[in-house]
Amino acid sequence: MITILLIIGMLTSLPPVDPEIMLPVEPDTPGLEIVMRDTIPPSQPDTLDLKVIKPDTIPPALPDTLENGSIIRNDQDPEEEEDEEDELEEIAVWPADSVPGYTTVETDSTLRWFMALNWSERLNRQPGVITYRLGRLGHPDGIDIYSYENRHQRLQMNEMDLGDAITGQINWNRLPIHKIRTIDTDDRSYAYQADLKLRQHYLVEPRTYLNFDEGSQDYRNLEFAFSHNLRPATNVELSYWDRRDGTRYPRDRMEGSQIVAKARHHLSDHTKIRAGLINNSLDLHQSFGYQMTGLDNYPFNPFIALAVEGSAATEHSTRDLYLQLLQRSDRDGPARRMAGISYQTDRRDLRYSRDTTAYNMRDAALYAWQELQAGPARLRLRGSLHGLHDRNGLSMNERTFFRGETSASGEIALTNRMTARLSGRLESRNDGFGGYELSASGEIRPWRGMRVTAFGGQGSTMPDLQSLYWNSVEYQGNPDLSNESGAFGGGSLVLGAESTLSFGIRGDIRRIEYGIFLGPDSLFINAGEYRNRSGNIWLKLDSERFEGEISASTQRFESGSPHPVNRLLDDGGDRIWLKGQLFWKDYVFSRAAFVKAGVSGILSPRAYRSQEFVEPLNRWQHGSDMRMIPEYHRLDAELSARVRWFMVLLRMENVLDRVNQLGYFETDSYPMPPRRFIFAFRVVFMN
Repeated sequence: MITILLIIGMLTSLPPVDPEIMLPVEPDTPGLEIVMRDTIPPSQPDTLDLKVIKPDTIPPALPDTLENGSIIRNDQDPEEEEDEEDELEEIAVWPADSVPGYTTVETDSTLRWFMALNWSERLNRQPGVITYRLGRLGHPDGIDIYSYENRHQRLQMNEMDLGDAITGQINWNRLPIHKIRTIDTDDRSYAYQADLKLRQHYLVEPRTYLNFDEGSQDYRNLEFAFSHNLRPATNVELSYWDRRDGTRYPRDRMEGSQIVAKARHHLSDHTKIRAGLINNSLDLHQSFGYQMTGLDNYPFNPFIALAVEGSAATEHSTRDLYLQLLQRSDRDGPARRMAGISYQTDRRDLRYSRDTTAYNMRDAALYAWQELQAGPARLRLRGSLHGLHDRNGLSMNERTFFRGETSASGEIALTNRMTARLSGRLESRNDGFGGYELSASGEIRPWRGMRVTAFGGQGSTMPDLQSLYWNSVEYQGNPDLSNESGAFGGGSLVLGAESTLSFGIRGDIRRIEYGIFLGPDSLFINAGEYRNRSGNIWLKLDSERFEGEISASTQRFESGSPHPVNRLLDDGGDRIWLKGQLFWKDYVFSRAAFVKAGVSGILSPRAYRSQEFVEPLNRWQHGSDMRMIPEYHRLDAELSARVRWFMVLLRMENVLDRVNQLGYFETDSYPMPPRRFIFAFRVVFMN
């Protein structure tokens, strides 16, 4: 009901669209006059606060995105008289909006300097993050972020939920990585939440973008993108991304593609509509890991490696289709209300020796949000309704579901040095399950550059559909599961937040009751109570010539319960990661190019138990009988250079491979790639 009232209220409050959006203006000179800012080499940060991430230091040769209040002048026929007046259309650019309490951690300015085809590769280098990967792209990655396990993480892209329709876990391969405008995160609530916005273009002439990556083994990616303003108020973008990856181990190859089509049209200075289609298709060879007697003495030789499954394969495709209406009150401000509809599909078919599993989930959603602001306080209310149906019916006992959700996120500046934030969430499903979350945090800034933060909350999370209704030869859902419940808390201290050199420390603790796991007998169960502790410390440098960071992260499970899953959690060891990176950056060749070069590395000095990836379920979890990952290290060397509209990126991965270690694991039975060289370039063609 809240969702319906929000949508009705928004639609009835829409201002009338002014049909006369073509405004005659007296031009100073005839011809074409543009004021633009480029999305490839911006001279200013896209929407990022300078206190968070420094923008690129390279002045653009020719910008490409309009500043607020800028105007596009229509082309004039050269045969017309020079004193003939042109008609001008004034376009007010929409800045990116952010949810109250969220922090912008990435923009297209920062991502373009990092050779990433999956955001989990970027997360891998951040303090507080421990990854569990399988050595190639295409699979979802297991990621622990502070005390947030995979099932405690959520992702939205342009207001759409991107969690797996069956498991709820995030598959980062769905993201159009080269089209990201901003990534905002909330890591102080009961669930870790990432909100991603796609880039929008304001162009006078068409643009073509070419992104190419190639490396040894089977690593290759090629993407073409075309963007054009059909008229000043209307932009369309089309792209095709072909991607391949593999490590030369048996049954370890991926081929896939991504197609993106999106459009944006300004109905007026205060209203716009946007629509898009994002289609992902992946064909994956499945090894189910490799046969090995032990991890310490594995030879890391792909020519003698034996896959557990010799012919397993997966076809996985997703489709995200959306249409949204956005409004704002301030002509130069961000959106303050939104209503949208989306239709998403998630189809997965796996064939292996013991079974064939498949689902084909459809999700039709209606959602809206309204933001209110009064002085120093901001509040965003959001509601959504989902109808889900599995068209396949092979691996699910139940096929049709309806789900509703409401949430609120608010932030208020109590004083110039103190900010408080509250958030809450309610959800309900037609099978009788429901859940809630409540979170609060406060930040104090006693003096310039110092931030002290405390946060905490509690929640009750309903079981995902797979854990309740899955039905296959090897694994069974359990309709008698109870909600997982828990509480969390923590704090952080940052010194020198606005300085060249900054220092930070953070600690988290989470208590979980009735955690949902796949038990030893392949039946989903509620485990006993356990605690998840996380600690992190970092030192960051960001100067005109150098940027770098060193950090130490630790994470551990503790439990006194005799339950088999809890015993495995308790015996998993301390996960300790030491990370470091240092890069030099400057102009070269009489300022004709800008170069950034350096190294980054990870050291894991102690053995620990990895997460398990259950291939038939496409699911990650702790608490399984995985072997302890031996200590390991990794060092990468990188160089990137930009010359006007052309960027070259070079990376040598795992430089010390075969020097003082034969290889390494992040997940039991899945070797990570050996040393390999990757070459990439990014080109913008001015049509």
